[in-house]
Amino acid sequence: MKITIGFLERSFKVFVGGLISAIGLSLFYIPNHFVSGGLSGFALIMEYLLGTPSWLVIPLLNLPFIAMGFIFLDFRYVIGNAIGLIGLSFGMWLFPQFLAPPTQDPILAALIGGALSGAGLGVCFRYRGGQAGFDFLSQTLKTKLGIEMSSTMVVYNTLIVLGTTIFMSLELALYTIVAIFVSGAFVSSVLVGFYRRQTVWIISKEWELINRYILDVLHRGSTITDQQGGMTGNTYKTITTIITTRELAKLRAYILQVDPKAFFSVSVTSEIIGNWGKTR
Repeated sequence: MKITIGFLERSFKVFVGGLISAIGLSLFYIPNHFVSGGLSGFALIMEYLLGTPSWLVIPLLNLPFIAMGFIFLDFRYVIGNAIGLIGLSFGMWLFPQFLAPPTQDPILAALIGGALSGAGLGVCFRYRGGQAGFDFLSQTLKTKLGIEMSSTMVVYNTLIVLGTTIFMSLELALYTIVAIFVSGAFVSSVLVGFYRRQTVWIISKEWELINRYILDVLHRGSTITDQQGGMTGNTYKTITTIITTRELAKLRAYILQVDPKAFFSVSVTSEIIGNWGKTR
């Protein structure tokens, strides 16, 4: 694998994502005996019951999953997950030595800890990494058997909640559910919300003016295709472009200015693969 500047930059960001998650786990979850989702949740239960440090147990439990990843998954994806895992474990060891838990309020701890844990994982995902664990198993099952990742994630998070209920208490299990929900929401926010891109389809008699606006003012690319209406049979031009949320407001205003009868639709784009950027 060729090591490039881009790879080093992404690796650093994935490592930072692991550190962010570590803040949530070490300063909010552990002091309140909460349990996270995924394989780290089992490591936290072991720490509470047996006293084994979770920062050490997490990478040990992940070793077979990383080995599985090298066999079944993309090499660079596995390396990115290993880097995120190192950041997570290192941060969980480091932060408690210098920082005290900011709050003892269990609701605040579940909300803030879940937010930090999810945001860190989202950053890892955003830059083609992760934090290993059951995500490898989910990805492998999807690749080999076609089982959706959401289905396997529900199964192992359910097992964690059940384990928390059996070995600890129902109250802690309920806090765990809250933390897992908030964490998942922040993963989605980082992947989609904070980096939101919009795909826009436009049908207008003034398609040439609108296309020039996209190219010359927004400095974005576009694709123009010939379409035929299913009801009328009329042919027309359709413009497709991907822009930011801020640019969407400008484009919407311009379209309505030059053609109030234009038809356009917008959808959220969670991932772009390939060269996407300003055309200038």
